[in-house]
Order: sequence, then structure tokens, then C-alpha cells
Amino acid sequence: MTSMVQSSKHKKVVSLGHHKLFFSTLLSFSILFFSACSNKVSSINDLQTLPQNALAYEFTLKTQTAQNTQHNLTLFKERFFGPWNQKQLSISQKKASWGEIYMTQKVYGLNHQLLSKKWFKKLNDNANWAQYNHLKADAVVIKNSNLRVFPSTLPIFYNPKKAGEGFPFDYNQNSGIKINTPILISHYSTDKQWVFVESGFAFGWIKTSDIALVNERIKTTYLESTLYIAIKDNFPIYKNSMFIEQIKLGTIFPKSRQGNFFVFNHYHNLEGYIQTIQNPKEKLHTLPLPFTKEKVQHVVNELIQEPYGWGEAFSKRDCSALTKDFFALFGLYLNRNSKQQTRNGEYISLKELSNQEKKEQIKSLSEPFSTLIYLPGHIMIYAGIKDNEPLVFHNFWGIKTENLFNEKGRFVVGQAAITTLEPGKELPNYAPQSNILSKIKGMVILHP
Repeated sequence: MTSMVQSSKHKKVVSLGHHKLFFSTLLSFSILFFSACSNKVSSINDLQTLPQNALAYEFTLKTQTAQNTQHNLTLFKERFFGPWNQKQLSISQKKASWGEIYMTQKVYGLNHQLLSKKWFKKLNDNANWAQYNHLKADAVVIKNSNLRVFPSTLPIFYNPKKAGEGFPFDYNQNSGIKINTPILISHYSTDKQWVFVESGFAFGWIKTSDIALVNERIKTTYLESTLYIAIKDNFPIYKNSMFIEQIKLGTIFPKSRQGNFFVFNHYHNLEGYIQTIQNPKEKLHTLPLPFTKEKVQHVVNELIQEPYGWGEAFSKRDCSALTKDFFALFGLYLNRNSKQQTRNGEYISLKELSNQEKKEQIKSLSEPFSTLIYLPGHIMIYAGIKDNEPLVFHNFWGIKTENLFNEKGRFVVGQAAITTLEPGKELPNYAPQSNILSKIKGMVILHP
């Protein structure tokens, strides 16, 4: 009897112990789960421990000869003014209308509802592709604008409920385009509100109101002018104290033989004319800027902490817009997107290496602010070494995360910053296998 009672008590104690262990485990799991899913962390460690000021870093730049400088400047002008030397757009109609692929996919509109075939048909009819390469007219951009995939300001999103989709990832946004950029016009949309154009770096639909047709006299005046480039970001320009435009770093300005800076405007028939502006004083510099440590630090500090702008929407930069504008100041003309920029120098593949081997190769072979680090969909500028870790300067949206149920998310950073190759690795839901270092495919040695 006694042994039976003791046995029963023992079973109850064991059972109670199992329950305590179960609830303890459940509590630990819940704490881990909710901490992993919590977004209470306001910033990543890299932004707290790494100075977001280029003056805090020591680095040595690759020597640039006068011959290289002149060579790069010649290539820069050829690319920049290239559309005015073409008899027609260099791309086929099929490539120009590549956006039609969205018509067969599940994509969403401004209200997060699926876009219909009828909606796309209306846009495609307005695109007036039967007139492709019909006009072939030289023009110039007269205000900061956008190159759109379809002739519309309305956005196109993939499923907004998925991480990394929805705002700001508007797939109708091809690229921003700056004031004073030479373009070649293919044709007008049916409603005449848009023109399809090609610039030296991208193509797409731009609002008719944002361009001016240029004759040979205007073109010659621009081509024979001394070129200056904006070395400050986000400053206004004026004509007789009247606002004209907010200028982005990397904008090209012509200076006439009379010593006047000018932009362009148009009459009601789109015929262009030259418009002198008030001297922006120390905000412009002759192209190119000397490739010195002091100048590099200045440019980094102008761009750092700028909010992320997919496709340069809202006049902000994405990763490849940052790299393009950065190197433009030093006379190096880069392609527009990250994949294309891998062709702007000597490409070295890193895809077969381990993460540690990637770091060692990058530290060994890279030149600060003369090397790009590439992974699919993203590109960064190598910025040197701190505490034996390679650093990069880049504008990025966020860090990939994954919770205990394998649900993917993003910790949004959304700005230009100096970071390691593993930003956010301290986050409880950090996904190392799908983040920057693991995804790096190669590096590009530039020759500025």
C-alpha cells in the first residue's frame, strides 16, 4: 500500500515536472518568437558604431594620371551627348516595349488591387508603337523628371503583401533623369502627353512638358561650352530671383564663353531656347572634380543618409544611382543599373568563395572608392577597412529577415550609409544565407 502511494506520488511529481518543463519551453519559445518578430529595434549596429561621416576614415586613393583624366572626360562627353549623334534610337521597338511583360503577370495598382488587361491595353494603345523611331528629334530635359516604362504616372507593384514589394518598388519607374540631359525622341504617345526618348544611360517615357526641342545652334552652344557639375546636393537655381529647379549632385551645367551658366526652356510648341541663370557660386565645379581624398570625402558626405529612392523616384537615389552620380563628379560615366555597372571595369568573380574568402579577396584586391562590390540587384562602393572588416558605401532599402515560421521580411534601413558587408547581423531574425555578404557575386575594379 505504501509503495503504491509512493509510486503514485512519484508519478505526480514527474508529471508536474514535465508540465513545468513544457510551459518553460513554451515560454522561452514565445519570448524568442515575439522578440524575433518585434520591430522595436530602431537602427542597426553599423549605423551606431561606424561614423556616418567620411572625414572619420583613413584611406589611400589610386593615383590618377592627367592622361587618364582626359581620356575619361572624352568618354564621358561621348556618352552624355551620344543621343544627339544618333540618327535614330539605338534600341529595337521590342526592347523599347519590354514592359509588356507585366501585362501577363499578377501586378497591382495604387489601391493594391490587381491591374486588369483592360487597364494595360489602354496604356499600350496610348504608347503608339506604330510610330516608333518616326520623329527622331534632338531634345533636352528642362526639369528633373522620370523615365517611365509605360506613359503613365501610375505605379505598378508586385504583391504588396510580400516583403520587398509594394511601395516604393514601382515597376513603372525606370529611372530619374536630370535637368540639362540630352535626349533623342522616338515619337509621341497618342494623347501627346508623353514622348518616348533615349538618353546616354536609359530610355523610357517622359512627360512632353519636361523636354525642349533643340536646333543645331543650341546643340552647338551646349557642345562648345565648358562643362560644370553640381558638387552639392539639393540646392535651388534661379532666373531673376524666380525658382527654376532643385538641383541634384551630379547635374551637368554648361557655361558659355561669356561666362554665364545656362539651362533650357521651351515655347508653347516645344521649341527650345537658352535661359541664363544666376550663378550658383560654389555649388558647381568644372568637370571633372580632382580625384583626391578631400574631394571624395566631400562627395560621400553630400550623399550619405539620403533616403532611398527606387529608380530615383521622388528625386532620391537607389544603389546604382548613387554609384553613377558619385563617379560622375570625377569624370567617370557609369551605366545606370547594378548589373550593367559590372561592365564598367575589370570584373572579378567571387561567387565560388566562402564568406570569409570573399572578405579577404575584397580587402586584398580592392581600391577604396575605385571598386564596386556587386550582388544581384545591388551594388556598393568599397570604402576601405576598419577593425579588419571591409566597409562599403551604398544606398539600400533593408535587411532580409526570416522568423521561426520561415516567413520572410525586411528590416528597413532605407538610406545611404557606410556599413560592413553584414549590416544587421545582430538582429534576432537576421537571415545570413540571403543577406549581402552571402549574395556577393563579384567586384569591379574601376579606372577613374
